[in-house]
Amino acid sequence: LLRELLTRFPASEYADDAQYTLALDAAMVQNFDSAGVHILQVLETSPDTTLQARSDSLLRILGEERLTQKQLRRLIAQSKKADDHDLLLLLLAKREISDGDPDGARTITDTILARQYPGKYRTDFRALSDRLSKMKNIRIGVLLPLLEKDPSNPVHTVSEELLDGMKFALASSERSGKGTQHIQLDVRDTEWDSTLNFTYAEQLAGNPAVLAVVGPLFSDM
Repeated sequence: LLRELLTRFPASEYADDAQYTLALDAAMVQNFDSAGVHILQVLETSPDTTLQARSDSLLRILGEERLTQKQLRRLIAQSKKADDHDLLLLLLAKREISDGDPDGARTITDTILARQYPGKYRTDFRALSDRLSKMKNIRIGVLLPLLEKDPSNPVHTVSEELLDGMKFALASSERSGKGTQHIQLDVRDTEWDSTLNFTYAEQLAGNPAVLAVVGPLFSDM
């Protein structure tokens, strides 16, 4: 019904509310790509300041928790207003931090802050820049029998699930914005070889940049 309204009456006074509702509906069924498109449309066209504020908040939630870098870059390419473009760049920078690429985030923040007119989100970019400047890089070694050469092996599945759990925990910590440390995982595939367990453990233990080592999953060391 809402889509029909937008098709038949694109200039309707209810069009922006319809777009916002469609964004909520898409988010509820986890179609975050579509949700992002609808909410961007509201930000680009709605004169309603209240709806604009709600849309800004929803896009921030989607960008920080749901949208991938690829999806954010697609929305950036679609954005026409400078402020919306900057908001999406801010969310992309935060996503890059979550995905383990603080250098990419620094490039974005430095570029925005170097402009003569940094725009509406200057304070947000400044806060993110300050956070990045205080961020310490910490490396944690991970020894798992990922068995990349034998993905049908059930041990491969268990190892992948453990690794996904670690990555999820790190991403959640990064998104919270409370930490001053960027944690990078140095993952080694030990296959099913105790010799590799020992070799990789020795290498990681001898690296002063590695704070700790998780694993191995199986060991006779």
